[in-house]
Amino acid sequence: MKLIKQVERFVKRSIKNRVIIKHHKRTLHYLLKLYPKADEALQIAALSHDIERFFRKKGIFYGESGKAIPNKRAREQHGRRSGECMAKFLKEQDADIKLINKVKKLLKAHEDGGFREANFLKDADSISFLENNFNYYFKLRGKKRTNEKLDYMFNRITFRKAKELAKPFYKKCKKKLEKLT
Repeated sequence: MKLIKQVERFVKRSIKNRVIIKHHKRTLHYLLKLYPKADEALQIAALSHDIERFFRKKGIFYGESGKAIPNKRAREQHGRRSGECMAKFLKEQDADIKLINKVKKLLKAHEDGGFREANFLKDADSISFLENNFNYYFKLRGKKRTNEKLDYMFNRITFRKAKELAKPFYKKCKKKLEKLT
């Protein structure tokens, strides 16, 4: 648990944006709702899933400036870079190499899932995005891209329980979007 607190502080220091910090915290919250048995590596991955965005050069968005839904290669690069950022941090904290490797594996897969734990992480990320990121994303990307992103985040959810948790947020966002313009 001590390591998770260190990760939480690292995420807060690295991100600084309250909306995005809340998104990361709520991703962990939803992960634990969906999968209460989540181990330390999975909880760390939830807290830090998009961390690389705050360590890369400005103007790069998934390697494809301005797209709402990046291609598979760009999503994998994002996950890999997040894993590298966290591996560096975790090594500095003298974390166990097995834990570090598992965090890297989870982060690499967090956008598309592909195995049970990564699917829980992906679903928790989607729920938290739909709950917290609408206004922030809309200001950055506008109506068309926000609509695409909402659909993408909802439709990529794997587990039925996650869909049930996400649905009210998704509907609320879609209604808000209809009213804007």
